[in-house]
Amino acid sequence: MAVFDNFKLIGYLNYNETRGLLWTLNKIKSEIYPIVNKNIKVSLELTHSTCKITAKDFKDKVLFKIEIVSEVNLGEKEKGQITQKNLEELKKEFIKSISKDINETLKKSFDLKADILHLQDFYYLQHKKQPKFDKDKISVSITVKTFVRRFGMLKN
Repeated sequence: MAVFDNFKLIGYLNYNETRGLLWTLNKIKSEIYPIVNKNIKVSLELTHSTCKITAKDFKDKVLFKIEIVSEVNLGEKEKGQITQKNLEELKKEFIKSISKDINETLKKSFDLKADILHLQDFYYLQHKKQPKFDKDKISVSITVKTFVRRFGMLKN
């Protein structure tokens, strides 16, 4: 995906950075995430997700809070046995994957000095003033909650 600033091409986003952007813009509706954890290989099917971004003034910084809630189905299990402990580990891997994608996008945004995630827009909607997009003035907190709703095809 190309990144433009003031009608000039300033860079590109790779697959993971684009996925992080889509997570924050609430554009991901369904996707398959292959997760490998120790002896377990599964595919998690994303069925529903929401993203909420809030902005607060904190001393001389702006704190952005990105909250993502997602629902997944356990689509397919290739090897290993699913227990409650393993299921929690798989959810942690999925949460780590989402957070990593968003952090990569945020890092690229600061490297290009462009507000790719539209954080200034969220701040303006809540506070009616425009913050300066600077790495030292912005702090971002990412919270991801995921729920496994159904178990799909489980191979032995």
